[in-house]
Amino acid sequence: MALSRDYLLKALRHALWGNTFEEEINKDLFFHVMSLADEQVVAGLVFDVLSSQKTQIGFDATLAYIGQNVQIRSANSSLNDELKKFVKAAEDNKFDCIIVKGQTVGCLYPNPELRVSGDIDVFLKDEYSKSKRILERMMAVDLPEKLLEKELSFFHGETRFDVHSNIVDFCCSKHQHYWDGMIKQIWDGCFFVEIEGVKVRTLPPTINAIYVFLHLFYHFIREGVALRQFCDWAMVLHSYKDKIDRGMLFDMLDGLGVVKAYRAFGTVIVDELGLAVDEFPIPLNDNDRKWKGMILDDVFKGGNFGRKNHLSTSTIGYKMETMRLIVKNNLRYYGLAPAEMRMMIPKLIGINLKLLIG
Repeated sequence: MALSRDYLLKALRHALWGNTFEEEINKDLFFHVMSLADEQVVAGLVFDVLSSQKTQIGFDATLAYIGQNVQIRSANSSLNDELKKFVKAAEDNKFDCIIVKGQTVGCLYPNPELRVSGDIDVFLKDEYSKSKRILERMMAVDLPEKLLEKELSFFHGETRFDVHSNIVDFCCSKHQHYWDGMIKQIWDGCFFVEIEGVKVRTLPPTINAIYVFLHLFYHFIREGVALRQFCDWAMVLHSYKDKIDRGMLFDMLDGLGVVKAYRAFGTVIVDELGLAVDEFPIPLNDNDRKWKGMILDDVFKGGNFGRKNHLSTSTIGYKMETMRLIVKNNLRYYGLAPAEMRMMIPKLIGINLKLLIG
């Protein structure tokens, strides 16, 4: 397991930064590494690297992995097509929104077509009640009258859209108020990434460098995350290294109570994924690195969004498993964001009671 992890991380460093990776890898190790890569949602990136190494895995296996990468490329192409259509429809209908994470981060990779794609996340400027009518007309869908917990999902063809009125749900009301005031600033300006020749509006660099981490951190505590989320964060910090306002970023993280968490998780992308230390916007120290082993172990144990942490097939069983994981992670990682950890369990109990009562 340890050797497979090491090779997986080496392969990812090569995929992200072009680091030298010329080693002979035996057949069994190859399959173990690719199995981990699947669990960590980085199979496209890793196979592209390992396929160039000295190994013989057999014609059938090679063909299967090539086929998998063809599917990843095809899925990215289809998702980009849907995104471009959505952007055009939003412009035509004067629909004010931005696209977060997903393809707007994927396009920052050296080989965007090899990043395993997901959904299209849309962040609304206006209240949902106002946006609903425009969205229904734009996308030819019927949407519910109200958002459930500040977001909803719908499909357009085979593409899933997640619509958000708030992109981070804090546990501490003080932090939520601070974030809500901070995020309002994004509507005063425009920041775009280019995807296949189309300009797509997304979060400005400094806020994006915070948001991509927050998405990773809260999913990590509540469910689990894969290395793909760490790679996304690394790509944001690398690509926008000259655009991120480091002083502003630190002040915002401090206002949100997550400076220690940002640094501790940052040791993974610097030490293990190879982000240049001067591209990480906050200085790291040995104290931060004490968390790295535990974080990485949990990433590999849980897999993508904690799928390996859940064995139950029932809704109640799944919720109980989730709550046990949250309690465990609250105790283990309490020191990284104390105010958020203190309020997390009471808030989640309240949300579940509200859903049960209806």
